[in-house]
Amino acid sequence: MPLRTDFKVVDGVIAVAVAAGIGAVVAGVMTFLDWRLNPGEIFHGDAGTSWAVVQETFLSWFGPVFAAAAAIALIVAWLLGRRDAHRSPNPSASD
Repeated sequence: MPLRTDFKVVDGVIAVAVAAGIGAVVAGVMTFLDWRLNPGEIFHGDAGTSWAVVQETFLSWFGPVFAAAAAIALIVAWLLGRRDAHRSPNPSASD
């Protein structure tokens, strides 16, 4: 008997898209706050904004937040898929 996961690919795509949005928002806010605070004038100075530092800061926030949010979102999508499959009297009707 095959393992039944009750997980649709579209649920996974939506979960990853939501996680990417959360990661982008958190990384953007934190990068903006660091840019405004400008510790040690590494983000901007007389020569203007150091975009390499801005990019590095954004990516250093985005990576971990996206990974954590994706893990949580995929688990939630899987659990919701299992719940919906158990509620449906005919599992093939939800496909």
